[in-house]
Amino acid sequence: MKLADATAIGHWEAHVRGFSAVVIVSAVLALAGCGSDDTSSTTAASPSTTSAGKPPSTGSTTPDANPGAACGTVTYPQTGVTATVRVDSGTISCPDALLTLTKYVTDATVLHTGDTWTSSFDGWQCMTPQVADRQPNQVLSECTRGGTRIITN
Repeated sequence: MKLADATAIGHWEAHVRGFSAVVIVSAVLALAGCGSDDTSSTTAASPSTTSAGKPPSTGSTTPDANPGAACGTVTYPQTGVTATVRVDSGTISCPDALLTLTKYVTDATVLHTGDTWTSSFDGWQCMTPQVADRQPNQVLSECTRGGTRIITN
């Protein structure tokens, strides 16, 4: 077996473990909301691409976040590193930014290629710069679509 094949298998196995953890956490969060009297909440489904090539809204009534806004965290299953999801530029709500980067980092169905873990889904182009290529602000991963860029750091 080539080293590249072994590395790819290792990445795939890490994604499967990470995806399992996401499924468990999602189930716990869904059950936690079962007893709530709040009928105004919405449930975000996995995004799919619309005929316009953009993912549908998560149903969030949250306004777009300002650039620099911290939207939550995502944990990289391969390393256990937890990073903050931020809107770097453009317009996107925090729930949509968090959903996009969580999908990129943890969804085993999203194909990643190359040393920079490049991926395309739902109109987003995502990548994780190699350590030597990281900028001073330590961007761990970034996803761009149109004029919108979301990052983890």
